[in-house]
Amino acid sequence: MLMKPRMILAVIAGGAAGVFTFMITGAGLVATPSPGSIFAYLTMTPRGGYFGVILGVLIATGVSFLVGAVLLGFGKASGDTPADEDEAPAEAETETEATSESEARSEAGAETGAEGEDAHERNGARKDGAPVMKEA
Repeated sequence: MLMKPRMILAVIAGGAAGVFTFMITGAGLVATPSPGSIFAYLTMTPRGGYFGVILGVLIATGVSFLVGAVLLGFGKASGDTPADEDEAPAEAETETEATSESEARSEAGAETGAEGEDAHERNGARKDGAPVMKEA
């Protein structure tokens, strides 16, 4: 929530909707539900008041979800960029550098006469970079 402070509005809207539902249905609790879990709410609900309490909790949850989804733009809010878009240029540069390095290595291998699997085995590594197990 600290990364997206506007989400506090979703919590406020959900709480207001829940309290409004409790007022309309006449629901209430006999004591403070500590620590505030759904189980604490249900244990502090008087007999016959379960419908109003559960309805209020469900409406508060739904309103919080809907307001949060709207505020986040269903995952694409203005000014926010997905992590994939931020990393794309960096990945492209890394791929270009890796391609340049692999071309330089293959040219160096060709100059020294080392080719293919034999060059990798002599250096103690496979083509994928994993070490080669040598028999003793």
